[in-house]
This record gives sequence, structure tokens and C-alpha cells, in this order.
Amino acid sequence: MTLRTDSNRSLRILDLAVVGLTSPGWGPLLAGCALLCRVAQGAPVIFTQERAGLHAEPFTAYKFRTMINDADSYLDDSGAPTRQRVTPTGALLRRTGLDELPQIANVIRGDMSLVGPRPVLPSWVDRFPEGASHPRFRTRPGLTGLAQIAGRNTVLWSERLTLDTRWSDTASVRLYLSTLLRTPLALLRPTVSADRNAHAVDDLQQPA
Repeated sequence: MTLRTDSNRSLRILDLAVVGLTSPGWGPLLAGCALLCRVAQGAPVIFTQERAGLHAEPFTAYKFRTMINDADSYLDDSGAPTRQRVTPTGALLRRTGLDELPQIANVIRGDMSLVGPRPVLPSWVDRFPEGASHPRFRTRPGLTGLAQIAGRNTVLWSERLTLDTRWSDTASVRLYLSTLLRTPLALLRPTVSADRNAHAVDDLQQPA
């Protein structure tokens, strides 16, 4: 069954059904991670950042804080980190993908889907071919997606956009469910980069 990603209505129904059915599992996990962050890192527990969503419209995305406070002050002119910014607890959360768990609130609000392209910073929109008209923006960004199960943030951007376009063009119930089921295995692979790695994966040849 192919989903009508132009309206995103079918995806929305699936999202709410899956979130509701799995709440006994992710609810305690969310609370446990929040407590761990508060004890190990102090406040704030939640990090918020503006991201580009459906039709490239901005929304506020939620994550568990994984970096030191004022982390952005430790970036050079090219955007590369100049010191270790990720905390030990943050590194664990990032490696397991649990830092993204608060984005379930974004799914409930309708900013995101459980499956879709990962949300990007608004400043990245114009770097993509076609900008805000790129197929990745025809559907809501996802908590996980085809690029996530292919290698998370170590996948080259050209490959991510190919996978994002595939999702936008061919999304189905089967692909949605298989992506969700394959995500835990993908999280076990030690492929994630702890901090920004644009220099290694940005092959778009577009100006920053």
C-alpha cells in the first residue's frame, strides 16, 4: 500500500497509532534518560533548536542536551569544533540514538513523523538542489529514516538526498514499518560521528 505523502495524512495516522501503542515502552525510557541527564550534566536537560520541516517551514525540535553549555562558542569559522563539546553522558545518548527521544513530542505535535528525512538546520535548505522544493521537504522530517538505517550521520549528503527522495516518492506502510524495525539494529552499529562531521560527508559542492 503506497502512502499519499503529498497530504501526509496516512503517515500522520500511522504515527499516532504507533506512538500510542508503544508508549508503555518509550515513556519510562524517556523519564529515565531525563533523570540521567539531570544528575550527570545538570540543567538544562532539553536542548531546543530550530529545524526545517514540511515544506521547509521552521519548527522547534527537541533533544536531550548532549553537549556542554555554550557549545556553539567552540566552533571555528568553518563550523568545525575546536574542543571536545560532547559530554560523556551525551556521547552515550548519541551513540544509542536516545538523545532524539524527546522528538516524540514533535511527532505528537505534527512537526515530525516517526519515519522520514532527518530534519536539517534552516541554513542548509538553500544548499540542496532545488532548495525548499527538493522532494525531501514534501514530507515531514522523521525521527528515523532510510539514511539513518544506512549509516546515520556518516552517510554522504548526496546519498542521503537520494534516500530522502526515495522515501518521498515511494513511501508505503511496508517501508514505514520495515524502517522502524531496522532502526534498533542500525543503532547498534558504531558508525555515528560524535560531533559535527560536515567536512567528511558534505559532498554537495554548494556554498555554506
